[in-house]
Amino acid sequence: MGNGQFIWVNGEMVSWDRASVHVSNHSLNYGSAVFEGIRFYETPENKNGKSTIFRLEDHVNRLFYSASVMGNDIKYSKKEISDAVVETVKVNNFVEGYIRPLVFFGGGIGIDFGNKGAEIAIIVFPWGRYSEKGVRVCIPNLRKTDSRTTDINAKISGNYQNSILAHLEAKKKNYDLCLLLDCNGEVSEGPGESVFFVKNKKLITPKLGNILPSITRDSVLKLGRENGFETEERVVNLSEIYEMNEAFFCGTAAEITPIKEIADDDERKIFETYEVTNKVREIYMNTVRGKNSHLEWLTFV
Repeated sequence: MGNGQFIWVNGEMVSWDRASVHVSNHSLNYGSAVFEGIRFYETPENKNGKSTIFRLEDHVNRLFYSASVMGNDIKYSKKEISDAVVETVKVNNFVEGYIRPLVFFGGGIGIDFGNKGAEIAIIVFPWGRYSEKGVRVCIPNLRKTDSRTTDINAKISGNYQNSILAHLEAKKKNYDLCLLLDCNGEVSEGPGESVFFVKNKKLITPKLGNILPSITRDSVLKLGRENGFETEERVVNLSEIYEMNEAFFCGTAAEITPIKEIADDDERKIFETYEVTNKVREIYMNTVRGKNSHLEWLTFV
């Protein structure tokens, strides 16, 4: 990851090195921050702008929802935050990269955050691609955080300790990523990605409830249906994985990433074809670059 030049912090554009928080910061100590991950893409052939930010409105809406869950009132309007995102992309002079809006509580140790004010930062930096050749994935022993223990619909930084621990387990086993099961033993999602399977050219993904309502997942479902693919959101059992024809992760960072292997302690599945995955990725990448339908999803810069 490279650095940007400027970060938007509480309404002010500051240099990258000046953006800091005190070690007593509540969100640093207790994981009470909320955030979004947003991509923007170069669009050299589009007269509307040199870059497009993908589904900015939807990401900002979810940011505000997540903040409300944590009792953190953002003092700016959604339009002001959206405008600040565009401004931060512009001043950093990147045509393609990753945007991280972050809402967090100010200083002061103590679980009660009653008098701690909300702060917000918008970070922009370059971000590369996941492997287009496919990733090796294991089923970790650690289970996905249950929706009865947190608000699974909010992107709360503290929720990601579960993903970090599962990812560490995967790395120790020499895998690229992991695919978590929920507390019922059903397939949920990756450490930071939604998962899709392909069976007889049908796109199958775990239903909502114990997974984050991913904006990329929603995009894939809509684009898949519009391009003639049958789609299904349902419970996916572990045993079914080994009967699938293809599998892929999707997410803001992952985009559309093929899975070439899934393994648990007892069985391993090698995926030998990416025909549908590659088609979905082509449709998705054309969409985010303004070469396809859904221009309403794009904010041109």
